[in-house]
Amino acid sequence: MDMYIKCGDLHGGTVIFDKMSKKTNGSWNALISGHLQLGQPLEACNLFLQMVNKCNLDLIALANGLLTCADLGYLLLGKAIHCRILRRGVHLDLVGTTALIDMYCKCKHLSAAMNIFHRTDTKDDALFNVMIAGYLRNGCAFRAIETFCEMVAMCVRPNTGTIISVLSALSDMGGIRTCKCIMDMFPTRQVFDSTKKKDKVSWTSMMTGLVNHGLANEAMTLFGLMQRENQHPDAVTFTCLLQALNQLGSVTLAKEVHGQFYRVFLEKDITLMNSLIATYSKWGKLKMASHLFEHMAEKHLSSWNTMIAAYACSHCGFVEEGLYAYSSMQEEYGITPSDEHYGCMVDLLSRAGRLEEAHNLLKHDPSRRNASTVGALLAACRIHGNTEMGERVGQWLLDVEPQNASAYCSVSNFYAGEGKWDEAAHLGAVAKGKGLKRTAGYSLIDF
Repeated sequence: MDMYIKCGDLHGGTVIFDKMSKKTNGSWNALISGHLQLGQPLEACNLFLQMVNKCNLDLIALANGLLTCADLGYLLLGKAIHCRILRRGVHLDLVGTTALIDMYCKCKHLSAAMNIFHRTDTKDDALFNVMIAGYLRNGCAFRAIETFCEMVAMCVRPNTGTIISVLSALSDMGGIRTCKCIMDMFPTRQVFDSTKKKDKVSWTSMMTGLVNHGLANEAMTLFGLMQRENQHPDAVTFTCLLQALNQLGSVTLAKEVHGQFYRVFLEKDITLMNSLIATYSKWGKLKMASHLFEHMAEKHLSSWNTMIAAYACSHCGFVEEGLYAYSSMQEEYGITPSDEHYGCMVDLLSRAGRLEEAHNLLKHDPSRRNASTVGALLAACRIHGNTEMGERVGQWLLDVEPQNASAYCSVSNFYAGEGKWDEAAHLGAVAKGKGLKRTAGYSLIDF
């Protein structure tokens, strides 16, 4: 599985993963990392959330979770992961600390990133690079230069990424003379430009370095030069471009890159098309994502996951489209929905106020009921004031989680919200009689 993923064949790796009877932390981490490296953070996030419920998270898993939050801008989930780390007393290594700082920087919570950075005693080039790039991303060019000076003072050797970021900071500040001096000392781009024979690997590597340090515009410019040199991009190049587009947020450029897929016959690359679908859906272009999905030559399970997750995460009224995708995967393609698909559909219908349909999904297949799906429907019943259904759903929740104090608390809160204080008190007494104690939730951290 790892071999397929490292060779860029995420489809092949996923097929093997799905067939594994026993999935270890290593297999989960490899698949999540593969999705991240190939520009599918939404799918990586879905996998991470599944892993949370099935494994004890190690340092690699926690770092992967933070990286998905960074790519998607999911600050609340990132904070929850951070709080989990603190509550369990997990000692983060440099890789984990770097991922944590990167998450806060990309989610525009710079004060939190600075706090962690300054409290970290041991710093390497990767940690400095993330902090410098974070300052640039948040419009703090002067602080980026200060951090670079601190890096040099600590005898940490700058690398190509550092110099690219510092040049960008100096450009923002108007420091042309200093910028030229650094370019003379570290002529990274000049060395690249002076190389007579550049293959697609060197072009893609240079573009990836620019994207990883927040210089998406420069990466797109380099792609234009690559085409003028008659170098044909491959799937890895386009994955890098999609990452650049996610930074720029340009639908026009996305359409241009989309057109390139067909010119180089990459429209059958499932992983690449999934990434493009995720990119369109991330910007709220659900119709474009749906059109792309419908015209895919082959739909893998990961394609369905990407599309249904896009509908579920949009909360913008795309209920019919979500239902169509859900039914099509069964009736037209013979794919059995997983628990995650059921969860997405229950959540989508519940948020849209279509409680009867969400209720029927769980009513006709009791084996699909779990704390997540039933809890989502119970919350919707409370919001929409459907007391009768809420009582039935509350009993389902107690049936699937009879030894979970949080389940009793959720149902008790529902009764209290409806003014049924006797029922609420009774459930509290039952939980107490069973000796159930509610585990404190993960609070969010403010810096």
